[in-house]
Amino acid sequence: MKKMMIAGLFLALTVASALCVTPIMLMEKDAGKTILVAAGSRIDIALEGNPTTGYNWYVESNLSPQLKMIGEPTLKRGTSKLIGGGGKLVFKFKAVKKGERAITLAYKRIWEKGILPVKQYNFKMHKPADQRRRT
Repeated sequence: MKKMMIAGLFLALTVASALCVTPIMLMEKDAGKTILVAAGSRIDIALEGNPTTGYNWYVESNLSPQLKMIGEPTLKRGTSKLIGGGGKLVFKFKAVKKGERAITLAYKRIWEKGILPVKQYNFKMHKPADQRRRT
């Protein structure tokens, strides 16, 4: 009986660990590339920035129905100990449906109207091809 309980616990832990999905991490170098993303995957986008300068990253495009933003972006401080030092702004998304997805992020001062962003990146995502072939 004890062996059966231990085996059941081991099986449950194995299944639970398999369900923990590591997020797909995207950075500036990934902008413009098409990334394969399965439905249900989490996508984190980390971009260098310094909000104390007035510039910040914003989602510029309307999110497609295939994507959902998870919470607010968070600032991961850089190695500088100085006040006002920059870091990486991390956006978290979840691919909730199959299909093509795109996110455009712009680095700008929100109050400056009619001025182009200092930086702008487009991240394209596509679902992986179905591996099963129909005959």
